[in-house]
Amino acid sequence: MTLVAALRRDNAPIVVADLVVSHQGVPKPDVGVPTGATAESVPVSSDGTVLAGLAQKLMLVGDHLAVAFAGSGGVATEIALALKERFGNANVSLSALNEFFSTLDAAYLARVSVVGAHYDAENNVIGTFGLGALRADTSSVQTIHIAGSGEHDLKSLLGRMEQMVAAGEVSRGGMAISTGLCICGALLGEEVSNGEGLKKFYGGAYEIAFFDGRRFQKLSNILNVFVPVEIAIPGEFALADRILAVKQDYSEGELYLRALELGQAQGAIKVLREDWHAVRALDDSGPARGHLQQSLQADWQVVNFITTVKGKPIGVFVGLQHGSTGPIEFDETDPTTLHMRLNLQWFGERLMSLRRALVGRPG
Repeated sequence: MTLVAALRRDNAPIVVADLVVSHQGVPKPDVGVPTGATAESVPVSSDGTVLAGLAQKLMLVGDHLAVAFAGSGGVATEIALALKERFGNANVSLSALNEFFSTLDAAYLARVSVVGAHYDAENNVIGTFGLGALRADTSSVQTIHIAGSGEHDLKSLLGRMEQMVAAGEVSRGGMAISTGLCICGALLGEEVSNGEGLKKFYGGAYEIAFFDGRRFQKLSNILNVFVPVEIAIPGEFALADRILAVKQDYSEGELYLRALELGQAQGAIKVLREDWHAVRALDDSGPARGHLQQSLQADWQVVNFITTVKGKPIGVFVGLQHGSTGPIEFDETDPTTLHMRLNLQWFGERLMSLRRALVGRPG
């Protein structure tokens, strides 16, 4: 089961894709995801589906095509390789994409759903497309194509975009990236907070592809931080002494994820749990190469406030910061202890925005 989507914000396209792979079988104790869930901790679905691991479902084809798949992994890989052969150095128009997919056997194609974004350089046209995907329009983004078991959750989330808080100076392309980060951050926040680890066997982490004006690339150097917050009306708040941080980087096409559960005491952060995940590219049949020595410093910090009032969960609110410094900074000179600095003004401003978003909500 999967969640993949292609959308545009202010005519700037992004494609997002989760990493979770599921299958029918017996849960394996050594399988887990960066958000902390394990195959044994996620309830088996009624049809016997269990968490099987992580895989990249988003692929870049040349400079002008980004495509993501839901459904059969084997069929997706074959189609991905065929797309690379057809469009690796060719212009990517919507008519050429339609022609390519029309040549595939219908029964074969029915085993996958495809979403993507393309740049037609000859006509200077940017577009998104979907095959076997839900198409929707929302007030916050232009036409969106969604596929996978999380399609209705994402459509519902897009209707609540006003609850997301972005920070910093943002260009048109930056707004699209910010939208993608907020969407993925909110979905991950709900995944962490719902007590089941994974909502419907999708999530774990998300890839994001964006168009920089010349070519598509995957967004890297992201830090997702999950902070439980207790809100007391009127305006008092308390940050939890335990947080989860997940760093996301790429190297030679492989995705590396470093997940840490951190406990705060006297200004220092101790590592309570640390996991590494290496996820190979969709068109890479070789084994994962290990793990990248990642710093927790990041270009993008996505702070997911998992909020409760009187112990009752009320939702996930996303604070976003772009830049080498942000609301949370880590000093990793001591390998056994992380020293963290909280920018309390940053947190205060966003938590007050969060409080304003709660005004009028039922208690």
